Amino acid sequence: MCRTFLSSSEFVSPSHPDRVADDLAAKVIDDIQHKDGVSSHAAIEVFLTRDTVIFSGEAVTSLQITDDYLREVVRYVFDKCGYIPEMRRFWIKDEVVLADDIQIENRIVPQSPDIA
Repeated sequence: MCRTFLSSSEFVSPSHPDRVADDLAAKVIDDIQHKDGVSSHAAIEVFLTRDTVIFSGEAVTSLQITDDYLREVVRYVFDKCGYIPEMRRFWIKDEVVLADDIQIENRIVPQSPDIA
């Protein structure tokens, strides 16, 4: 007897906000692991709206997660995803949000030593 299963999946393009948020978090995690290796601990979430990126979570790292560092992360990921100034030639200016248009909130705090 064969059983029928229904499954679904979602694919989002590299420039979709869900993917951009994942890429932003992954870039921070990658940088932390590159800097500190297995001695690092991090749980980073990224919330993305039209004009704001909020980095939130906890980390044990020697990487300085400053506002300037996060601005560079946003620039890198946005450029990789194709959110570049040249896109404004093809779209209405307000429809293309660039890295320098984004407000960044840094809510990453040190992880409690009680957790580790």
